[in-house]
Amino acid sequence: MRLSVMAKIVLGSWVAGFLLSQGGAAMAQSQELVCDLRTCIDYALTQSVAVKEADAKEISQTAAVLYQQTLFRPTLSLDASGTEINGESVSAFSVVGVNDPEVVKKRINYDEYYSINLTFTYPVFKEGVFFGNNPPSVQIAEATRAADTISVYGVRGDVIYSVSQLYLTAVKDQKLLKEQEALIKTEKRKYEVVQSLAEQHLVSDEELKIAELTWISSQSTYEQLQNEFTDAVEQLSKSLGLGPNVVLKINGETPAYGPLVPLETLIDRALVEHPEIRSQRVTVDGARAELDLSRANRLPTLDFITNYSYADDFNPPGNQLFLSLLSLKIPIFDFGQNSAEIRQSQANVIEKQMTAEVVKRGIIQSITVDYSDVRNNASSLKILDIDVQKSQLQLKLVQAKAAQQIVPSTAVLDAEEALIEKRKDRIESEFTLLTSYVELQHTAGVPIGP
Repeated sequence: MRLSVMAKIVLGSWVAGFLLSQGGAAMAQSQELVCDLRTCIDYALTQSVAVKEADAKEISQTAAVLYQQTLFRPTLSLDASGTEINGESVSAFSVVGVNDPEVVKKRINYDEYYSINLTFTYPVFKEGVFFGNNPPSVQIAEATRAADTISVYGVRGDVIYSVSQLYLTAVKDQKLLKEQEALIKTEKRKYEVVQSLAEQHLVSDEELKIAELTWISSQSTYEQLQNEFTDAVEQLSKSLGLGPNVVLKINGETPAYGPLVPLETLIDRALVEHPEIRSQRVTVDGARAELDLSRANRLPTLDFITNYSYADDFNPPGNQLFLSLLSLKIPIFDFGQNSAEIRQSQANVIEKQMTAEVVKRGIIQSITVDYSDVRNNASSLKILDIDVQKSQLQLKLVQAKAAQQIVPSTAVLDAEEALIEKRKDRIESEFTLLTSYVELQHTAGVPIGP
């Protein structure tokens, strides 16, 4: 059967489209991200919506500061208009004096003119400061911008904390899975040995059943750890913002941890650099600027104004006028409104100062607790390191005795099982220590190492 040219084109297009779609699907399915903790954190910081939102707030507030600054700069404005008139004058003097014989009621049949006004305004004194100084309104905007800038560091710290917790959980489960695999093999061998002894009537059926159940239990524990590892990886993938076609692979490297700085040094750092403490500090500055603004509302304002006007009825020459003046506005009486505003601003400053003090003390207390946790967890890990070494030596001793047939072969398997359990305990302890490091880092908000 021969195909027409159009049929060949349609068939070729369909085949090409099918191959491209399959190739695209294969590419989508093959996307993979392999990362350690540093890579995961860097990726999360670039993809985090919270970080992008904080950055956007900082940019927005920077624009707000620039806007406030422009309100205290000289302005130059141009006003131009064209007018057609037809009728009688409606000014106050024309209307009131219409019956006065000395006032001539003039009717304008039709006329037209245009006018141009150019006005330059120079703010000499405003909000209690002379031109060129930093007024309270700008100080308030700058304090808000500083708080938003500091909040970026706080949000980034939260992202790092969340990713670190999830990553450590995933790596811990990954390492426990390997140990559990070794334990399953040991329990299986033990069951086979006990089964052989049972066939020789050297052990009871109850002992055989116990060995079988222990083996089955170790397999169930493995399945549970596998589910926990899968959940941890999925949660980490979501926190990184990975799409459904991207598979996250954990390389399993344990993050390094080092010595801590003295507690007093860490607290001193936090009091200066902690994002929340810095944010509270600029919040107090903003409240003080609001108080200055309230007080400045009692003060006069002074503007220098220059105006040039030109008007013409399309029949030159036209009329022009130069005008220069100083505009002084002095608030005299407002029935206590400004005094109430000042009292409210003073109370707000005191409130912000107390809040900052509460936050500072809370952070110091949290740092002290987390610092103690790190030291205690480090001590626990050292003890387990010793226990692992003891279990290793015990295994060698039992193996030597088994080779001399002093102890049964099951004793070697029991020693292997004990060693594996100690290694699992050490993994738990190690990652508890790592987690406490992360907690301390997040609480302190500053580097905790020397």
